[in-house]
This record gives sequence, C-alpha cells and structure tokens, in this order.
Amino acid sequence: MKQVIYHITAFLFLCLGFSCSYSKKFTQNYYRENETTLQSIRQRFEQLYDKKPFSLELKDRKLSRIGMEIHTDSIKYIYSFRTDEPFLLDTLHKYQFDVKAISDLINDMQKAHCTWITNLDYYEKKQKKFLIHFSP
Repeated sequence: MKQVIYHITAFLFLCLGFSCSYSKKFTQNYYRENETTLQSIRQRFEQLYDKKPFSLELKDRKLSRIGMEIHTDSIKYIYSFRTDEPFLLDTLHKYQFDVKAISDLINDMQKAHCTWITNLDYYEKKQKKFLIHFSP
C-alpha cells in the first residue's frame, strides 16, 4: 500500500512540475512575434533612463496598474497608479519626465505584455556595468 501511495505522489509531483513551465515553442513564438516591439521598448527605456533614472512595472493581469520607481540623488520613490488615474501624469510632470515618451512606453509594454523593466548594475572584473532587464 505504501508503494502505491509513493508512486501516486511521485506522479502528481511530476505532473505539477510539467504544468508550471512554459514550452520552448511558446517562448520562441513570443519573442519572434514581439521582437520589434521588445527591442523598441528596450531602446526607448535606455534613452529615457539616461535622462532620469526610473523603473516600470505592470502589476495586474489586466495591465492597468502601474508601479513606478523614480530614482533621485538620494532617494528612490515608489509609486502605484491605475492607468485611468490622472496622478500618473501629474507625477511625471512633477519629476520632469517626458510624459508622451513614458506614456508610449507604457502602452507598448501593455501590448507586448512586458511586466517589468529596469536597469541593473553589476560588477565584472571590478568594472561597473549595466544591464537592462525586462520580463515579458
């Protein structure tokens, strides 16, 4: 009886493991179908980040809640907005962001289901380097 329970449990864990992963075909198709948009998002984010550091996050399944980190000289501010609220535009104006460029970036992230974009710093052979990280 213990062996039967062991085999059933092992089978269930195996099924669970396979159900939680994306197939390679899905991943390849996603990047192939969205390659132009993703490259555009990366390039525009890099240009905007060079002017004023920030990070963007789309927080919910409907992609209508936005999280934004705004980096200043000494503090990192974290805000949360809904896309239908005027507070996002007010905040972008307050911190002197290019409102149209950020809005276009958010729209493209929503279209491509890109949920997070940020600039990470790391060190390689004592040299500081940067990496734009986004997660579709």
